[in-house]
Amino acid sequence: MNLLLDELPVTCEGVPFNFDFKAVLRFMKTMEDPELNEMQKALSCITIFFNGQAPSSENVWGFIKDFIAGPDHDEDSDRGVKSFDWEIDSGRIYSSFLQAYAIDLRTSALHWWIFLQLLSDLPDDTILKKIMNIRQEKPKKGKEWAEYNATLAKLQNKYRLNTLSLDDFL
Repeated sequence: MNLLLDELPVTCEGVPFNFDFKAVLRFMKTMEDPELNEMQKALSCITIFFNGQAPSSENVWGFIKDFIAGPDHDEDSDRGVKSFDWEIDSGRIYSSFLQAYAIDLRTSALHWWIFLQLLSDLPDDTILKKIMNIRQEKPKKGKEWAEYNATLAKLQNKYRLNTLSLDDFL
């Protein structure tokens, strides 16, 4: 998919679809809500994405899952250390977008796929990327790295995540 030339999805079977990144984040938060049962979650999602009027297709959930995964989703990329959390790192995401792109996510509307691309391309000097790198870094081998590894372990503990994956939402 070419984000510059190809049409981005804004409908599902002709029904307008809320493609804004905030809708996807609301969806994820709804799916994590332990107070809601499955029917309440489904109805909330239809409201979030379709303003209460979902397409008649049986594949609405497949469409939503594919939309959230993004245009260049690779199943193998989901494996490994989870390096960020939408809720825990929301402030870091906000400040990193502001720093890197001068985009105020509180007031901006971005298509989810554009948001994902910008997120994945954040420069290494942003706070989110720095913390993601800490979470993913492996300890170094050898006695000469003992102090470094101790500091890394403290930082990894400080920024540790206990979260769900995308598959837990759908």
